[in-house]
Amino acid sequence: GCYELIECNKRIDGYGNTYWIIKLFDFSSTIQVYCFNMNGYVKNLLPNSKVHIEATIKMINGHRYVRCAFLQAIRNQYHFNKSKALKVEPFLY
Repeated sequence: GCYELIECNKRIDGYGNTYWIIKLFDFSSTIQVYCFNMNGYVKNLLPNSKVHIEATIKMINGHRYVRCAFLQAIRNQYHFNKSKALKVEPFLY
């Protein structure tokens, strides 16, 4: 779905690998998404930018989280407004 990016937080896991926790807003709710193997891309996203994201719910040690499968900046504001009208529900956990 299409969202507004609120914030990106860089983290390091126990193995020294970088990942990002991004917070997104879709005009009705916020969602927190974990992004792995996207370091070069995520660090260039700006707060309040519009993004298209595809995500999946994953389980680790009995805990559910939302993992990013695809992430792309939206450069065309018309595309974002059109998506808002179609209203894609976010993955919630």
